[in-house]
Amino acid sequence: RLGLLHGGLSVDEREQLRLAFQAEPSEHPMRVLLATDAASEGIDLQNHCHRLVNYDIPFNPNKLEQRIGRIDRYGQRRSPEIRHFVGSGWSGSVDSFEADLEFLSRVVKKVAQMKADLGSVNAVLSDRVQRRMLGERIDLGPDDLDVGPGGSVAAGGTVPVAENVREQVRRLRANLDDTVRELGITPAAVRRVVGTALSLARQQALTPYVDEKEHAEGLFTVPTLTGSWQRASAGLTEKLRREDLPPGTPPRQRPITFDPAMAKDRDDVVLAHLGHRLVDMSTRLLRGAVSNADVGLHRVTAVRSDDPRCEEVLIGAFSRFVLVGADGVRLHEEVLYAGGWAPATGRFRRLENLTVLGDLVGTALAAGRPVSGETRERLVERWPAVRPGVLSALEWRTRTRQESLTRLLGQRRAAEENRITTILDQFAATLRGAIEDPENDEDALFSRFEIARSREELAQYRKDRQAWQDRLDRLDQERRRELDVIAQRYRDPRQHQFPVAVVLVVPAAEEAR
Repeated sequence: RLGLLHGGLSVDEREQLRLAFQAEPSEHPMRVLLATDAASEGIDLQNHCHRLVNYDIPFNPNKLEQRIGRIDRYGQRRSPEIRHFVGSGWSGSVDSFEADLEFLSRVVKKVAQMKADLGSVNAVLSDRVQRRMLGERIDLGPDDLDVGPGGSVAAGGTVPVAENVREQVRRLRANLDDTVRELGITPAAVRRVVGTALSLARQQALTPYVDEKEHAEGLFTVPTLTGSWQRASAGLTEKLRREDLPPGTPPRQRPITFDPAMAKDRDDVVLAHLGHRLVDMSTRLLRGAVSNADVGLHRVTAVRSDDPRCEEVLIGAFSRFVLVGADGVRLHEEVLYAGGWAPATGRFRRLENLTVLGDLVGTALAAGRPVSGETRERLVERWPAVRPGVLSALEWRTRTRQESLTRLLGQRRAAEENRITTILDQFAATLRGAIEDPENDEDALFSRFEIARSREELAQYRKDRQAWQDRLDRLDQERRRELDVIAQRYRDPRQHQFPVAVVLVVPAAEEAR
């Protein structure tokens, strides 16, 4: 089935064409899209398409690359196949029209090569093409493009050599994975945040998603939300209007998942990531609830654990830790946790292995099995004896964390000082270069443009040059002032701590007593 996309369509009509073309072949029959350059920018077409045919070749290779980028982008599972038309006998022709086609065909190959190399030579290619179309005889030979270090492309030394993008991506991916592990951003944790927030907001709870096709663990149906929470439902309904349904049938609501792996390569599932409105509203509500006693957030919970490592009651205490600079700027903020074992008899023992502590508490919270009323009463009676030990563990954790942040804050301070110094040095070099440039000399400037040296023009010219010099003279003082502000900010940061929650993990044996 053929779809037609052109500039005369409305925004909704274009979106329906895109959704149909991106849908699974079993969901929609549209498999061929004939489009003008209205489809050359800002549209994803890579889900089930890897072939593109250029009926015409634009003079500007930038536009050609934009076309190719509709299917040659993240999520493409096959190597894109790009084809274009040329005149018969083009390879040996010297006719003007045939030569143009031959030239443009080589441009196509160059663009494909530069995309493969992750380089950028658009400026050079655009200049060559435009000059060729204006009648100049331009040869585009293999020496015009040089492959630089790391497989990047440089053109005649005029375009900066791209860095090794793959290595940059690998490092960024490693940093992202480390951050996710450090902050505990797991699908179960994000789901728990949303579930708690919906309960606090007096909304209905998420329910497991079930339909006639599948019942997958990890898919959830968002209930009908009320009040301001209705905004969190935006984007959940199926956007593609299905032709097999009767007219007027409301669009189907898509399930959500908190696991990126489950949403990969699927249009019928919505990933509730950290930036999704439902998750964002939930985290905002819980953040406010932490410091607002009027919100009905329970700050103490007791859950049962079947983990064999948990032989005694384990207590995990959480606090909000904030470092503020001398000028009131927040330098660091995180939620710290500490805790230890609270046996039925004997003293509280601090657990210094925070990885084990976090794993035990997190696993127990994910299971979400509350203890019985009798067990809660026993824990309440035991709390006064263990409270000093829990507070001591939190103080120890705060102290060690503040010590470990010394190096991090030092690096951040050095980075800010270096940024200020670099910016002002570059600005000073620009001003100095403009002042010392012979082209800006009074005699050379007025002589070159044959401008009469009227009194007003000379006065304005000298005023401008004096303004440059005055600004240059003030830069040293401005640099010292900015560096003093940074030094004062990091000189003696003040730490603040606010209680968040206490979690008691009860082993099965304790629950059975």
